[in-house]
Amino acid sequence: MPANLRLISKYYNQGSSFAVLDVGCGKQGAQIIKSFFPSCLYYGIDKEMPDDTGNLFKKYFQIDLTLLNFDVIPDDHFDLMIMSHVIEHLINGDEVIRRLIPKLKSKGLIYIEFPSLRSTKLPSKKGTL
Repeated sequence: MPANLRLISKYYNQGSSFAVLDVGCGKQGAQIIKSFFPSCLYYGIDKEMPDDTGNLFKKYFQIDLTLLNFDVIPDDHFDLMIMSHVIEHLINGDEVIRRLIPKLKSKGLIYIEFPSLRSTKLPSKKGTL
């Protein structure tokens, strides 16, 4: 189990029905989260539509985060918001977070993952960040 999901599993078990908003879900976010938390209600946001939203998504929002238009996403709805390696790609990441916070329930959790300063010293592959 990936480290971020191990952390999440401290709050939610595999049989829990909780609403997840995966910000920047990418093409495989739904498969990964649903494989560990099959009963969760999975909502995804990304700029481009995944190949298959199928039955894994409760709802998919095709949104450019930098435009800060999140009106279609319900307020006070999500138990958990995940932003895994998204913030470092945004020019206005702090404002994106500020505007998405109201989408969480009052006791909701937000998980934000980003590269550390230490990662700037790792070898890089041509064509990558």
